[in-house]
Amino acid sequence: MDLLIEKDGNEKRYASELKLFVKDIHVSNATLEQTLTNVKGRAGSIDRGATHGVKTVTLTGILKAASQLEYLHYRDLIYATFSDDEAFYVTEFYNEKDMYEFELPGERQAFSLGNMGVPKFPYRQRYLVRLNNDIAIDFIGASADGLKADVTIELCTTELPFGETKPVNILVKNNRIRYRGSAKCSQLESPFTLKATALNNGTNASFTIGDRTLVFTGTYKINDVFELNGVSNLQNSISINDKTNYQYFIFKPSVQKFINVSCSKPNDFKLEIINFKELFL
Repeated sequence: MDLLIEKDGNEKRYASELKLFVKDIHVSNATLEQTLTNVKGRAGSIDRGATHGVKTVTLTGILKAASQLEYLHYRDLIYATFSDDEAFYVTEFYNEKDMYEFELPGERQAFSLGNMGVPKFPYRQRYLVRLNNDIAIDFIGASADGLKADVTIELCTTELPFGETKPVNILVKNNRIRYRGSAKCSQLESPFTLKATALNNGTNASFTIGDRTLVFTGTYKINDVFELNGVSNLQNSISINDKTNYQYFIFKPSVQKFINVSCSKPNDFKLEIINFKELFL
């Protein structure tokens, strides 16, 4: 088990590189915040919906160092890595084989930082987080194996309270795309673009994702590029909001894991999703 920390899209560091033996990474569900209104003289309350709040990611592990100087160095490196005032991404890494064989680490035999050299694989989603509480580093003591300390680091999500896949661009085929997420992905919260490239000349067209349709009233020529962003809609980088209805798209979870993406004139447009993400509760 390990945790990958990514900053600025370039800097990458594993928890194991900080001399942290990761015992557990606990990811909570996204909290649910209801909006209820009470009316005098009326039983119960009026349900005005709910929104998701935050998700926490808690890392517990053991810091192991060969000397006091190394201990102090990695303690401060842990502070510097996780106490950043700017949000960063974290991704869980797992082992194909169960590291602990259904028992607590160290229950039958001592653990070794060498275990961190076994192959690990990234989980499907990552989290945009910031430190939530003080980092707890509690010194255990010295042994023939070096100095050890218990470490607890609690992070909480910023912006979206979901796990998310890395953004990619995908081509729409057979009027549908695969969406495996368990949370809704709205253009207003996680911006993505429906890009439509004209293959013929024509007039008027409508574009549908799931149960939402955006209608364009106007002309288009071959190689014209439409960028439908929810808030702004462009044709060849020029606003066409006055030629469309007000509509934004949402990817909604389904049992089938597929979402309809189509155009009323399928032979006239090539459809792509730009900055596509799957979100997980």
